[in-house]
Amino acid sequence: MEYRELTCPCCGKKVSIPIDPASRDFDFNYSILINSYEEFFDMVDMCPECGYVFLFEKSVDEDEREYIASDEYKNILNDKDMDEGLKKWVLYAVLSEHVESFTEAGIAYMKAYDYLELKNMDLNKRFIEKSASCFLASAEKKVSFTETILAVDALRRDGEFEQAKGVLELAKETFEGGLVDALTDKEAMWIELKETAKRYLDI
Repeated sequence: MEYRELTCPCCGKKVSIPIDPASRDFDFNYSILINSYEEFFDMVDMCPECGYVFLFEKSVDEDEREYIASDEYKNILNDKDMDEGLKKWVLYAVLSEHVESFTEAGIAYMKAYDYLELKNMDLNKRFIEKSASCFLASAEKKVSFTETILAVDALRRDGEFEQAKGVLELAKETFEGGLVDALTDKEAMWIELKETAKRYLDI
């Protein structure tokens, strides 16, 4: 296992972080991250000193430091029953949600749900529910088709077909173009079939 040395942007301590092959030269690309499966499950880095989790090295403000030190965050961090690979995505999700980075939070909750599916573990529906709510919050913030269709997809996977239909109709009324038509047609078909499995989204 290779390691890289860095100074944690949260606690300021020098730490060694394992290098995961999947995380090299990574860009926050919707299509890659949404559609990725096993190879991306270990790519979230975690500081071994304070438990800060990150996909990118970026500055951490005081509000984030306080949240990372909070009981809510620490309870997840210290949960001995939670798989470590899953824990990183859940921590990344709650931290992103706390700082209102709703798209990143939505993706992280979705990856946590993907993790459970891949590992044949009991599905925690809360993860996909939170994913949908975060994507909807993000779409409301910046009126984005990408976040809107991701919300539809999360609602479909949660079995909330009527709500997914409603958001899908709104997407059709609000946005236009070839990509919009292709993705809304796909989601409409999957909703009609009451399909809750993960499906490829070329976004």
